[in-house]
Amino acid sequence: MDIDDLTQPDAELKYLRERMKASIAFGLGALLIAIYGLADDETIKMLMVIFGVSCAFVVMYSIIISQHIGKSMNKKDVDSRNYSDEYLNFIHHKAYKHAFDVTCVVTGFMWYWSTKDDDLMFSTQSCLALVIAALGLGYGFSVFYLLRKSA
Repeated sequence: MDIDDLTQPDAELKYLRERMKASIAFGLGALLIAIYGLADDETIKMLMVIFGVSCAFVVMYSIIISQHIGKSMNKKDVDSRNYSDEYLNFIHHKAYKHAFDVTCVVTGFMWYWSTKDDDLMFSTQSCLALVIAALGLGYGFSVFYLLRKSA
């Protein structure tokens, strides 16, 4: 099936799936950035770099595909990230709520660890990368779970 021949609900479902893939890959890349400093072995660091570059390619590919799919959707829906299909709109908004909750929990743990007198396991840059990873993975895995639950 060609992307240009999609009906509105099919285009919206494919758009949401591509955004989910990009979000998960972005979150995994941010997680790799956060834990990169913890690895001591050069082989593990090289594998992390290779996996991070592949995550970057997945993000770029998914964004390009979703932008192409977005052309067969209403421009207003693409700009506001709303879907005309009520169930996809429900999944999208519920995933945003889950991502916000996960990010609040991760930020709370980062704040708790920063108030201790012990040495921090993560630097400030790594803490920010963990928060970004929580946003990406929280949204992506929530959409994945809700779409799998409905299938």
